[in-house]
Amino acid sequence: MGLRNTETRVDGQAGIWSALRLACESEESGTAENILKDVGIKIVNSLQICYDGLGNMYKLPIYVINYPISYAEIKIEEIKAPLDPKELKLKIRSMKDQSVNEITINEMKTIKNLKEQYKQLIKNESAKIRFFAKGKELYDDKSIYIYELTDGITILAQMSI
Repeated sequence: MGLRNTETRVDGQAGIWSALRLACESEESGTAENILKDVGIKIVNSLQICYDGLGNMYKLPIYVINYPISYAEIKIEEIKAPLDPKELKLKIRSMKDQSVNEITINEMKTIKNLKEQYKQLIKNESAKIRFFAKGKELYDDKSIYIYELTDGITILAQMSI
């Protein structure tokens, strides 16, 4: 895709450009290396700068070699996931009546799972609950470990029926 646009703006042999395109599209590095060796392409450090047998230089933009990654698509949970998830004992204090309940839950579970477990404990499945800890609201779609909650921490529960 991007390689074809490059072909029209620079010098070099069409056969070499085709080989470079095939190498970039190849899923296995061994196959890509064999393609380049067959046509006599010399690689300098990476596929970004290559030379053919006649000494022509071929510069490839990185987005041609690797598809760009949108970091917005990568969830922070995937980056910060603990290697050995723990069971946490959390205290949940109701802002309504100041009652305190203890829940044991795996830190890999979501806040939504924690809310469901709390609703079962207080026997009120229809309650709308918002949790707060460390001065922040805890959102349903986030895992518990993202908020770095520790064993024995108290979470405030704001309920509306």
